[in-house]
Amino acid sequence: AAFPGTTVDGKVDRARLSALVVHDPAAMKQLERIVHPMLGASRKKFLDQAERSGAPVAVVDVPLLYETGGENRVDAVVVVTTSPEVQRERILARDNMTGEKLDAILARQLPDSEKRKRADFVVDTSHGLDPVRARIRDILEQAVKLPQRRS
Repeated sequence: AAFPGTTVDGKVDRARLSALVVHDPAAMKQLERIVHPMLGASRKKFLDQAERSGAPVAVVDVPLLYETGGENRVDAVVVVTTSPEVQRERILARDNMTGEKLDAILARQLPDSEKRKRADFVVDTSHGLDPVRARIRDILEQAVKLPQRRS
């Protein structure tokens, strides 16, 4: 096993695995080399099925999209954002999340301000769900009209 002690009853214990790799760049790279090809294949299968079925839009949630060059594999990028304070509060409310772990994760990411600049669309979640739903409807209406730009 690449990461001994991170499985329980044959299943990955995400908290243990995260604790092992979050502060170790080499271990994180090793994990990414294992996981990213599987995720890419799964994403490709999903998008191929969506295209075959005639779906007007297909949405994928890709962490580290810009950091991995993934923006070249999609037709449009939507960045979901909020204030740094609200982001921190929401993330720290998750199970097995600590301030130290969050800081390590954020250090690997492009700043939110840069993601917003690069995005085709931005959804600000700071003001409740009704404005978010309206923005998503607007984005979907625009997205069906966009030309393909994937490479």
